[in-house]
Parts: sequence; structure tokens; C-alpha cells
Amino acid sequence: MRAIVLIKQVPDLRGAPVGVRPDGRIDREAAGAITNPADLHALEAALCMADEVWALSMGPPQAEAALREAVSLGASRAVLLCDRMLAGSDTWATANALAAAIGRLGADVVMCGISALDGETGQVGPEVATRLGWPQATGCESLELDGTSLVARRIVEGGFERLRLPLPAVVTIAETGFTPRYPSVVGRRHARVARIERLDAGDLGLDSSAVGLGASPTKVARMEPAPLPQRSCRFVGPDGLGYDGLVRALADLGALAAPVDHAAPGGEAPPVVDPAAGMSFGGDPRLWVVCELREGLPMEVSLELLSKATDLAPALGGGVASVVAGNEVGPAVDEVVRQGVDVVLVADDEALAPYRTEPHARVISDLAAARRPSAMLFGATTTGRGVPGQS
Repeated sequence: MRAIVLIKQVPDLRGAPVGVRPDGRIDREAAGAITNPADLHALEAALCMADEVWALSMGPPQAEAALREAVSLGASRAVLLCDRMLAGSDTWATANALAAAIGRLGADVVMCGISALDGETGQVGPEVATRLGWPQATGCESLELDGTSLVARRIVEGGFERLRLPLPAVVTIAETGFTPRYPSVVGRRHARVARIERLDAGDLGLDSSAVGLGASPTKVARMEPAPLPQRSCRFVGPDGLGYDGLVRALADLGALAAPVDHAAPGGEAPPVVDPAAGMSFGGDPRLWVVCELREGLPMEVSLELLSKATDLAPALGGGVASVVAGNEVGPAVDEVVRQGVDVVLVADDEALAPYRTEPHARVISDLAAARRPSAMLFGATTTGRGVPGQS
């Protein structure tokens, strides 16, 4: 079995800030480069499963360093897609290039990390699967080969799923499984002199309509560092803060403030929320939230997105729609209506339960093609990252 592992060289965000160039591309020269950590887990999975492991990357000439690291760990062939035409590609355009290369090279399974350190979208794996027309499983922490099928244990929020995929297939590997090995001395020596093959856009039959910054629907507008919250710890006891001091400190922070009695004279009465109040929008909602369900009800991440959507919708023309897909979804629909959405788009069918990526992605894709929303919000979960890439 031949496995192709997608390897990405990313800026080391632990050491220096990364800026954005005027054309929207990330300025990667401001930080040192490393191999995407999640991709090393995918490489380990391939080395454990396959007879033949090839590493494939897309990037500038210096991305050879990441491929040499893959060779030092056991990859027998390394291929770099390197062409100025590819610069600035987003996940959609990147998937076009990688899928074209995979089609040329040939593989039984494609593996990659669950996400990249510099983007955290988790979209390339599912999008490559869509381009190839192969089944896919995301967030896998264990794999078993069973004849012509791959049995995957896939982590999801709150548990795991066990999936069976016919080969060829695309899988993304979670960082909870397949701990990367260390390179041997022999492996390092071999990697230094190994031949790194190169392919350009012309070799793959690609032009600027399919790859590069101009062909990319999404661009990075601005990046800002996320400051860590300022926290401090004070011990309570004989050698630290006394209990009386603890009470005073909590009172100063307002943690011991008495609750406001809204029924008392002068108290402000709480607002009365009408579940139907949000249904006043008369047009087609421009902003959609795709709800994930657990035990028949929307997950917390979906409810958080619905709340944020109400803030974002006016700038897009108004209106929030929620997409609810599954089987016997009445309770879930009732819950999102209570959140004040304008429209609920319901797909209720036995084929949608239990969850499988392709049927859900097809439903969402067909709805989006028919209604043409301005934007769709998905939760940053294992499932939420997998569906958009196939929709």
C-alpha cells in the first residue's frame, strides 16, 4: 500500500510575530520555519500502516527542509510543488494543486495533519478528498487495515466514532495518536543527500484560474496576536493569604456582591424575550449557522455561533438562518427558534443519522447553491472542520 503524506512548512509562531503583506499574504520571513507538528503525526501513521510512504509538500524552495525531515523519519520519496504561480493560494487553491499532484503520483491513501499551525482551518484534507472523489475521515487517532478498507477511530467532541472507509481514501490524523518517532543517525545522513523532486504548475496542467492568490476566494485581511490573560495565584493558609483577607479580596473583585432583586422598588425588570421576535426579517437571511447536534440538541458551540451571528448579520444585509440536519430534529429546531433566528432550514431524514460527512455536506451544499447566503458559520470542531471542505 502506498501512502502520500501532505507535509507543510509553517512559521514557528512560538518565537516571533508574523505579519501580513499588503497583498494579503502572510509574511513568513518574520519567523523561523518548522514542519507543521500535526503533519509529523500523519507521517508516523503512514509509516506504521503503509509499505511505501511518499512525502508531498507545496511551497517555496526552502520548504525542502520539511521534506528532508520527512525523509529522515522514513519517507522513501519526497516531492515539492514549487512555482511562483502557486504563491498566495488559500485552502481551495492549495487543494487544487495537491489533488492534481496526487492524481499524477498515485496513492492508496492520503494522510495529513488535522490542521496547520499557521491557519488552523483543517480544510485542506477534506477539500483534497472532494477533488479526488475519495471518502474521508478527519481527526483519526488510530487506523487499521482490513482488506480493501480502512477502519478509523475518529475523535469527536464528547467521544469517538469508528468508521470504515473503502480505499483509496483521505484521512487527517489527530495529535492524540501516532506519536512521531525521532530520526535515526542513518536517517539524518540519508536526508541530507536525498533527491527532492520538483513539480510546477505546468507539470500538473494548472493555470492561474485554479491556483495562486488571484484564484483564492479567501485572503488574510489582518492578523493580530492573541495576548495571554494576566493571571496570578495567591495561596490561602498560614504561609499565604488569610481567610479574612480572602473574603476582602473577593469582595473587592465583586465576587461576593448580592444579586440584584429586580422585583424590589427601583430594580430594573429583566427583559421579556419573545421567541418569535427574531422572525421579523422578511428577506432571505444572508448569514447562516450550521448547527451540530449531540443527542438531538444543538451543541454549545452552535448556540454561541447563533449569538455571534446576530451581531454580524446587519453588516451583511440582515437575517440569520440556522441549518439543522439529522433525523427527528424537532427538539433541535425548537431550541434554535428560542435563540431568535429568523429562518430554520431543516433536513430531517433517516439517511442523516448517525452523522456521516458526505450526506450532510451534500445537503448543505445544495441549500447554499439554491439560496446563495453571503456567509456560513461552522463550529471549530472535528465535525465542523470536516463538512465545509466537502460542501
